[in-house]
Amino acid sequence: MWLSKKLVSLQRVSLLNKKNMKRILCLLMLISTACLFNSCSKDDDNDVVEVIKYVEKDQQTNNQVEDTRYYVKYEVTYKTRWLNDIVNVTFATESGEKIYQIDNGSSTGSWEATYGPLKKGFTTYLKFLNQSTYNLNQCHARIYVSREKEPFVIKAEGSGVNSLNLSYQIDF
Repeated sequence: MWLSKKLVSLQRVSLLNKKNMKRILCLLMLISTACLFNSCSKDDDNDVVEVIKYVEKDQQTNNQVEDTRYYVKYEVTYKTRWLNDIVNVTFATESGEKIYQIDNGSSTGSWEATYGPLKKGFTTYLKFLNQSTYNLNQCHARIYVSREKEPFVIKAEGSGVNSLNLSYQIDF
């Protein structure tokens, strides 16, 4: 009899454990479902949209860097022994090579010009040449480059007698 009471008592305990296990399992499923629905909110969609906008803005910035405009400024000063010496200055522009002839009726002179817009990788050059082989012309020249609205910066400079060649490839 004692044994049968023990068996009945053990059966009741195991039934209670099964019921408790079912309740615990149902409670866990309910909690996990609530967490699942709670984690997918509209705020998450807004975060995704913000990330997409950030990536698009970064791509636009990269495109603007590639579309940067540059300007070149050429400057030449010279001194000659004779009046009315003819001096040629050859230089690169956005529309090709140009030649400027200086004949100012003085023993000293200067010339300056600005061209653009140019793109990164453009090679600027300046050639100074005295037409007369008998006169000694001292020449000093500079090539300046500016990016967008920034100030001009000297990128090439040189001096020579009767001729001078300068060049610079835009790379900043």
